[in-house]
Amino acid sequence: MSSTTRAEYRDRQYSRMLLGLGSWLALGCGVAIGAVFGDAVRLAVWIVLETFVLVAARRNALDVVVNDSGIAVGRARLPWDAVERVEILTGDAFRSALTVDGHPNDYRQIRSTKAGLRAWVSDPTDPHRAWVVSVREPEQLRAALAVPA
Repeated sequence: MSSTTRAEYRDRQYSRMLLGLGSWLALGCGVAIGAVFGDAVRLAVWIVLETFVLVAARRNALDVVVNDSGIAVGRARLPWDAVERVEILTGDAFRSALTVDGHPNDYRQIRSTKAGLRAWVSDPTDPHRAWVVSVREPEQLRAALAVPA
């Protein structure tokens, strides 16, 4: 793919499991400790543990950026000159890319979404044949990947 001017796509995805399970554990700890030490301690435990859960969720967020320089997923970068082709996958095609069409060496960064991006890597020295990344807004990504003539 050429590196002509394209719209930028940005996506930040949080781990629903971390948020849900962490909040559930914080609630349970607050209830258990509050039963022994009282309501003030229960509230303090909830505030402290929920703060830890939110900080952990923010630190583990998946940031996907597609722009002129290439594809960035967290700290990993894939420049356009190393990309053979890009596919926007939704529904069964995305599930298939993660299972039967997937390869053990594919670079995967997945959150709880039903759509994704698969970028085929053209660099023979790269250990990954493709990058498979979840995205929340596949139509916005499709528009960002459309390069004006």
